[in-house]
Amino acid sequence: MAYTHEQFLRALSVGIVFLPLINPDGVAWDQAQDACWRKNRNPASVDPAIPVSIGIDLNRNFDIYCSFTRFFVPGGGSASDNSSSQSFHGTAAFSEPEKQDIKWVFNTFPMQFYLDLHSPSNAVLYP
Repeated sequence: MAYTHEQFLRALSVGIVFLPLINPDGVAWDQAQDACWRKNRNPASVDPAIPVSIGIDLNRNFDIYCSFTRFFVPGGGSASDNSSSQSFHGTAAFSEPEKQDIKWVFNTFPMQFYLDLHSPSNAVLYP
């Protein structure tokens, strides 16, 4: 489906912000490999001997997950310092361009409600 520029501006004027795809390189990899891949494809933390160490879990690249040992139960699986883990939080909070975009959207368009179509678990998430 396509929307005109005017339709897009009308949606913004009533407070609706659409972020259709946050992780395009990770999705492309997942679709090509059928691997249930969660992370992006950033090679910054990759161990060449461990192919699954490429990428960062964008859901865990928020500041709270980069300090997860302070906020979550130890061993609870909320995030990981291990780049081979599917829940690897990255090298720093908002280190990924995709998350910097999300941060900009959250700061520019303060939200009272959000809806996340979360593909890794086939779930609809909301507060």
